[in-house]
Amino acid sequence: MRIFSITLILCLSNFISRSQSLVNFRFYDSCRDTVLTLKYNLRLLEDSFFWATDTILRFDKGGLYMLTAYEYRQAGNYKAFYNFTKMLELGTEYLDTLTLPKSTVWFESELHTGYANRFESELYAKKAKWHCCEELCQGEIVEYYSTGEKRLEGKFKDGLPMGKIIYYDKKGNIGKIAKYRKGYLRNIIYPNLQAWLNITEDSKL
Repeated sequence: MRIFSITLILCLSNFISRSQSLVNFRFYDSCRDTVLTLKYNLRLLEDSFFWATDTILRFDKGGLYMLTAYEYRQAGNYKAFYNFTKMLELGTEYLDTLTLPKSTVWFESELHTGYANRFESELYAKKAKWHCCEELCQGEIVEYYSTGEKRLEGKFKDGLPMGKIIYYDKKGNIGKIAKYRKGYLRNIIYPNLQAWLNITEDSKL
């Protein structure tokens, strides 16, 4: 009976390991020239289920995932978010380093829950600011991939977007246009969905 129990446990363990895959991502910050271990979550884009947030995760269904990593900045007063899309296949382990964008939004820490619903609020505009590395984005900002191609361009005033922020893939195709007025996000257009997926996939060192 004891041998049978051990065999059953081993079979169950092998089945679980085959039905789940591991992701273990690290994140390169070119502003600080360092590799970071950040917590992140995964969301399969075809549904709304979020996997638990941690530095190492497992998933049991292949598909296109949104990966959202975050870190606290400036003594915990702000929370910076970084989004990627990754095609993950079941049965494959992912050990990789992703490059963080130099330009991203920092939220005051109390806004980290439900921030996506506050784009039109005055509170959002006051407490969520774009940062270029450690400084507020100011004036005409153009960000490039590590290989030299343009990745992003837009105009900013004191960390608030003015007009459009345009995102490009490495082939020069426009994948996303985010339209702002006085710092408020008004509309998002995806002229080329494949280009947008390329943009968020073009994240390896």
